Amino acid sequence: MLRHSGRNQFGDHGSPTNGTSLSAAPSEYDRKMWQLHRQLHADLVARFSNRWLKLFADKSKKEAWLMLHNHSSRNLSLATFYKHAAQYSSFEEYLLYRLVSDIPSALKRLGVPPDEIVAEMMKYADCGRYYVTYGAGKELFGTVHG
Repeated sequence: MLRHSGRNQFGDHGSPTNGTSLSAAPSEYDRKMWQLHRQLHADLVARFSNRWLKLFADKSKKEAWLMLHNHSSRNLSLATFYKHAAQYSSFEEYLLYRLVSDIPSALKRLGVPPDEIVAEMMKYADCGRYYVTYGAGKELFGTVHG
């Protein structure tokens, strides 16, 4: 997509894109979906946080990265892992973010049966495409992709 009014690589004039156009204000439905998404995350954390955090007890951050790196659909470099973790008020909060931002991988790691993982993900069918943050983090993420 061209972001200038000059010529493209084929010599054609490009049309400038309006990078300042704002989307419509969120509707009441949008707000409800964001609220539901956050509430489902809070419920998930309440149910699984103890088991999840026990996996990482007595582990260094690098060991935690290796565990997450080998069992996650989101394979971050160690430097990126440290950078993301630094956004949160504690490393524990970052680990909880990793629980809610990649639910299928996290629940699989906890030994939750596949049918229960599918049932858990079905709860996010409507609200999971609404991007939210977790804790002190600034990274927006959705729970359902596609």
